[in-house]
Amino acid sequence: DERNAVLLEMRNWLQNSQAILAAASEKDFDTVIKSAKASGMAAEADTPGSLFRKIPVEMKALGFGTRKKFDDIAADAAEFKDSNRIVSKLSVAMNNCVACHATYRFVETAP
Repeated sequence: DERNAVLLEMRNWLQNSQAILAAASEKDFDTVIKSAKASGMAAEADTPGSLFRKIPVEMKALGFGTRKKFDDIAADAAEFKDSNRIVSKLSVAMNNCVACHATYRFVETAP
């Protein structure tokens, strides 16, 4: 179900964000990298094509931008191993989440 696919993606982003914060606080950069990559562009392959065609262009832009920000977090963690940079980058990435939630709703309709 397409609605559930979007909800799962958002849940994964939230869970991976929490994992990144927890790992960054422990300076566990391997977990930061793994969690960030799990929400990066490679995960886009899991998006059903039928859903992708229905998503508004602006929402797709936010989604791709968010995935790229997670990939950037992973690359930054590998290069700099700086928890403060990771938290700052995650804060910026989550602005995309806030913008999307402020703009879009998936309303379930009765059968």
